[in-house]
Amino acid sequence: MLKVPNAEKLLSALGLAHFLDHLNNHARRLVFGNMINAIGMGLTMTLFMVYLHTVRGFSAGFAGTVLSFMALIGLAINPLVGTLIDKFGGRIILISGLTIKAIATASFAFVSTKEQVLIVATFMALGDAANWPAQSVCLTRLVDEQARQKVFAFSFMALNLGIGIGGIISSLVITAGNLSSYQRLYILDALTFVIYLSFAISLPKWVGQRLNKEDKQEGSYKEVFRIKDLMRLFRASILMILFGYASVSAGLPLFITSVLDASPKWLGLIWAANCLANVLLQAPVLKWVERNTPKRSLIYVGLIWAASWVLVGFSFISPWALILPIQITSSVVFAIGETIWSPTIPTVVNNLIPDHIRGRSNALMALQWGIAGVIAAPLAGFMFDAGLAKLWVALMCVGCLAPLPLMARIRFQSVTQK
Repeated sequence: MLKVPNAEKLLSALGLAHFLDHLNNHARRLVFGNMINAIGMGLTMTLFMVYLHTVRGFSAGFAGTVLSFMALIGLAINPLVGTLIDKFGGRIILISGLTIKAIATASFAFVSTKEQVLIVATFMALGDAANWPAQSVCLTRLVDEQARQKVFAFSFMALNLGIGIGGIISSLVITAGNLSSYQRLYILDALTFVIYLSFAISLPKWVGQRLNKEDKQEGSYKEVFRIKDLMRLFRASILMILFGYASVSAGLPLFITSVLDASPKWLGLIWAANCLANVLLQAPVLKWVERNTPKRSLIYVGLIWAASWVLVGFSFISPWALILPIQITSSVVFAIGETIWSPTIPTVVNNLIPDHIRGRSNALMALQWGIAGVIAAPLAGFMFDAGLAKLWVALMCVGCLAPLPLMARIRFQSVTQK
């Protein structure tokens, strides 16, 4: 059995060890394997468009289009992933996805033509489409229903701890315009996928399979679509992710490096601050979330994320010396919303759905990221190319408020009752 004592000591030092009580040994391996993988994510997650645009010499529009293309691949493959998870279990799908993503990430370090970029990006998207819903299903089926919110919160903390560590390393290693420094980061990122893969392979074969072995229901996406509150939540979440996570991940790094003309080293520091805030704030925020309804919690997310974009807009009128502190503050504010969003969404989703369509339902919710990604990346790239950066920031702020009326109409009481 693979053990991660150093990770446990680190969590204990941060005062987060009490979350371990809700994890059995198999769940711990999933969470800690993902945390190690997240270190690799932190090395490269803010650099995708920067790498293609400033190092490889492609236009910002093309870089954004590649992210959109990857999202379309995810949209196309996601329904099949959900069906395969329900049929074969989450573990084998996770293993397959991690293998594909490890190879593709290493290959991305050496792309030099548009054709190569698109081919490698296709396999990266295939790996991502398999990994996230498979991991969610495995975790859901490994813990008691009463512990799900805490486990998803803990998993998100561990993810951000890894991303924060990776972001700090990235800020120390990366050199503007230096191809080899970017290549090293992508190779290291690929190695963390291999480590997570070894954790997943070590899990028993039954992990991620149906809880009730006697349940032979096949299920279908029609059954998923009949859950009206799930579908309402799905539509509202698309907008939240589009103007929140997707635009922060795809557009903000390019905004900072191209529009503000700042060093790419800033990105690691900004995201490290975001991740540290996630780690330190998740436990106290979770207590607040547990005392409030999902509706109220998610409405607060929209308000908080809109406030973070207002701070980003201050960069246009602030002295140069204040821009980095403003961006760091914005990332911390955004993190507050993340600590509400991360345990709330997967908990209400998985408490609503029957087990035999758990894979399909989690795959459907993962489609939010693909749909948002189709729009967010090219929107940022083409608006920046057209000199509309100020309008882009304003659109992001208003966009975070747009789904709030939809959230207010969702009957969350039916989501939290099974």
